[in-house]
Amino acid sequence: MLQKDVENTNGTAFVRPSWINNDDLLILNTSVVDGRGAIFLEFEVKAIIQSLCGSINNDGSLFLGTKGAQVLTNAKIPNTRIIIVGNYLVAVKLLNHNGDEAGDVAGDLTCQPNDGTIQPMPINILETEYDLYCSTVEIPGVDLVSITSLNYYFAYCN
Repeated sequence: MLQKDVENTNGTAFVRPSWINNDDLLILNTSVVDGRGAIFLEFEVKAIIQSLCGSINNDGSLFLGTKGAQVLTNAKIPNTRIIIVGNYLVAVKLLNHNGDEAGDVAGDLTCQPNDGTIQPMPINILETEYDLYCSTVEIPGVDLVSITSLNYYFAYCN
């Protein structure tokens, strides 16, 4: 991997499991130094999630995923799964009691800001109202999609 990174003069960024524990994800960023070596920076996904969750009060929940559709943390909305379906597009899927997808909650939702502001996307899931705030984030070269869901009774950030 090092030789490949040295040959790539632009550097690279990606998400991968930790070398120590496969359950821990890292965001890795490499930069080439004068064509002779590379510098690797790594950021623990857990630390990034904890930092983002720190700004969400107890009635909020966080979804974070890469634009390549890798889920880093899923929102804690009961009986649902959020998936990335395209560039700046996400879908909220309803799950049955076995955890299998049973349908769409609201179709595809866009995460592109409107005039530079993030607008709430109200959705109803099993008689409960949620406001979803979707945005894109770039953390050391990795494009991410972030969704904050707000509902007082059921959602929480862990």
